[in-house]
Amino acid sequence: MQSVFERDKSRIRLLEPSQTKVIRKEGGALELRYREEVYYPIRVKRAFPLTNPQNYIVFLKENNKQIGMVEDVNDLDEESRKNILEELDVVFFIPQIKRIIWVKERFGSSRWKVETDRGIKEFATRSLHESVKELEDGHIVITDTEGLQYEIKDINSLPRKSRAILGKIV
Repeated sequence: MQSVFERDKSRIRLLEPSQTKVIRKEGGALELRYREEVYYPIRVKRAFPLTNPQNYIVFLKENNKQIGMVEDVNDLDEESRKNILEELDVVFFIPQIKRIIWVKERFGSSRWKVETDRGIKEFATRSLHESVKELEDGHIVITDTEGLQYEIKDINSLPRKSRAILGKIV
């Protein structure tokens, strides 16, 4: 059985890595040169940021229209790869949860206080089954009411009290 991505892959414009160049212009914005085409400014994003971060990098015009995608960022020249990865680090930041201080449920939503790799954060989520997703490889992604995501890469690395709190949820 094919995934949705595999079925739709034929409609996605795959860019040939040897013909793709990503340049950081003065001021910081990225420019994409593909064969004879030039796009400026562009945005980049990962199609599968958590499960496959080095593959399927999407290039978008200002209006969020897709230009195309490269299958593997490692197939690009060194400068392009560096520019893309630097940009992705800036635009796609998911705080890593190191400790769960508390979770309070009320009227179908939850308030969280957690310690992340960027400090203490408080956020709200809607229903726990919609907001807390355990992925195939065992890590957890929590999406708050504003669409921001938080990640727990390894449940076993959490302190015992945090694992107990999380165990009541997932």
